[in-house]
Amino acid sequence: MGKTPLANVRLLVILLSIAGVFLMVRHVLTSRHDDLAYAADFPSVGQPAPDFTLPDLDNNAVTLSAYKGKVVLLNFWATWCAPCVTELPAMEKLYRELKGEGLVLLAVSVDDSSAQLKIQQFRERFLLSFRILRDTSAAISEKKFGTFRLPETYLIDRTGVIQNKIIGAQSWDNPRTVELLRRFIKTGKLD
Repeated sequence: MGKTPLANVRLLVILLSIAGVFLMVRHVLTSRHDDLAYAADFPSVGQPAPDFTLPDLDNNAVTLSAYKGKVVLLNFWATWCAPCVTELPAMEKLYRELKGEGLVLLAVSVDDSSAQLKIQQFRERFLLSFRILRDTSAAISEKKFGTFRLPETYLIDRTGVIQNKIIGAQSWDNPRTVELLRRFIKTGKLD
């Protein structure tokens, strides 16, 4: 006896499902290798931070290497990123407490060019006094640092070397964090 049209449809669904699973597994296995190769192209802890120049909100050019001799907290963020919105006011408190001791905070917005006004309003709403830079094409965040999860923060020592990479929002105004960074500014050590 011949197969019914319903049996043919079931067989086709099963074959397509098997093919889909095969393609998905193949993609996962090959993309992991690509991700590892991709990650190797970007700086990690113990390596010099890539130098860059970006405009700030007033269109002044800001170059990372100009801050050699100071401790830099380099933060990548966006106005549409909820954890970033939570984190930046705490960063402001940290900055106000430690800027006189040698801390520089550079917050690099990865919002597109149409968000300039929104970024300025964000700065005014949260009374942010640290420098906010614009990376509208992701030339720095993605292509030089490999940033793809926001917020992402780098702690850069006085010689320009990355000492820590933090992914995700932090309580920057937490007394333990403030004291840890204060010690790092004085000694150059995180322990």
